[in-house]
Amino acid sequence: FQGVRISLFNYNDTGKPGGYADFDNFTVDEPRARGVERALPIGRTIILSSGADGSLLAVDTQKMSLVNIAADTSAAAGQNAQFQVVDLGQGHVALKTASSRLVSVADDVVILKNLTGKMPGEAEWFQWINLMRGDTMLMSLVNHRYLTTKPHNPGVVAISATGPRPDRKGGACFRWKTIQ
Repeated sequence: FQGVRISLFNYNDTGKPGGYADFDNFTVDEPRARGVERALPIGRTIILSSGADGSLLAVDTQKMSLVNIAADTSAAAGQNAQFQVVDLGQGHVALKTASSRLVSVADDVVILKNLTGKMPGEAEWFQWINLMRGDTMLMSLVNHRYLTTKPHNPGVVAISATGPRPDRKGGACFRWKTIQ
């Protein structure tokens, strides 16, 4: 529950029908009504880095999977670490690689699929979630789990996180930067 609608109410705890609430006035003070959110980078090419250790999400072209790599490797500067954000509506996105493959979910494993000429299915849909500290999480619509890396341990990216850690160091929170 996000609590996105404001309301005033009176809770009747007498067990008898009826009652009312009469409010003369109320004020909502939202100094940061949009928080620290940025608009989704729809149609843009981005790089996703882990909030835990700065590693980058990248494509493993040999295994056709998603991995995290150290940000200071030569592969980090290449197209394998770039993703186009495809709009699927209502905050849902797909991530397309430079080779036009889509990031896809199979059980708790993240793979890459070639869907040439086909629309992305549920396995390729992610809910883009902006958090209050400016980081982002990507939730699979298949298993309602989040993309996650193992901090300080480059390797295969999973789709197993159930949410963010309070310190954002669990590997499920990402920062993104627009390339084009």
